[in-house]
Amino acid sequence: MTYAATVSGGDVSTFDARKSNAEWNAMLAPYQAYLTTSSARNDIYKKLHVENSTKTQIFSPKSKAVSDGLATDSVLDYTQWYDWLQANGYATLLFVGEWDMRDGPASAEPWLKSSQYLNTHFWEDSRRIYFINDTQTGQRIIGGYWRSDPKNLITLMTLPKAGHSALRDAVPILS
Repeated sequence: MTYAATVSGGDVSTFDARKSNAEWNAMLAPYQAYLTTSSARNDIYKKLHVENSTKTQIFSPKSKAVSDGLATDSVLDYTQWYDWLQANGYATLLFVGEWDMRDGPASAEPWLKSSQYLNTHFWEDSRRIYFINDTQTGQRIIGGYWRSDPKNLITLMTLPKAGHSALRDAVPILS
């Protein structure tokens, strides 16, 4: 991520490399305002059962306490858990956004290659293309790619034109 940020002039979002940090912040601004200054915020807090929170600001887009708490968990290799899932017969779908520099294909595939379960056939086989129907044009278009192990217990799927929040970003494409 440091390299990508450097060559982009330091203004590319690591969550979605298609956007500058200013564009990313502008995208987040409406929901942050909705949760902090809108007249609906008290109803939202009540529905989330946080209306009696002792925090002086109930919603915070970035929490230092949460960040500090997760710091030791950041970028850890969880391959052994994926191996455990596969060894115990649990089918697992991993999806990554094409433009996500944090957990996208460029960062997910290297740690998956250290998996004990995923034998060389997983990586030697070609990626398969999946297609979707474009509801606006009625045409069948390329959706993205995927690969799976021979037992179909683990599938790695890349969602096109998606960032860190891959499913949210891909909804217009997949709907």
